[in-house]
Amino acid sequence: MHKIIRPALSVLLATAALNAHADLRQLGTDFRTMMSNYTINGAIQQRCKNIELPEIEPRHVVEKEMQNKLGIQNYIQLMISMNKSDDKKNALATVDKLWENIDGCDDPKLTAALGRIADAHAAAYSRFSEEPGMVKPKDIPVPMRRN
Repeated sequence: MHKIIRPALSVLLATAALNAHADLRQLGTDFRTMMSNYTINGAIQQRCKNIELPEIEPRHVVEKEMQNKLGIQNYIQLMISMNKSDDKKNALATVDKLWENIDGCDDPKLTAALGRIADAHAAAYSRFSEEPGMVKPKDIPVPMRRN
């Protein structure tokens, strides 16, 4: 009996570990996608001051949620690695490439691109918000009342 249970348990634990790793990878991918979208939207808004950007989840909300999912130390390490990466440079290169293919701020292609960015952002945020965190959320202490 033990000869069957041990290998089955090992496979189950390995599968659970792989799923947790895949979820963490997806969490990171979605977070980086959203951070790139903020950079792209900011660069477009600098070029087109009067453009109305589609509504997406605010950056501070996404960052706070990620901090709660990872814990402060892991979040700091993530932000350090993101600042060292080429993500921001790649997002700005994407805007430059887009700008080569459109005719200014009133081009319908720009509006369509912004719509695609908003759709991708919404899908990433939906997956991101459903993923469980690595750390258990801390209880918020109730302040002591003064009489």
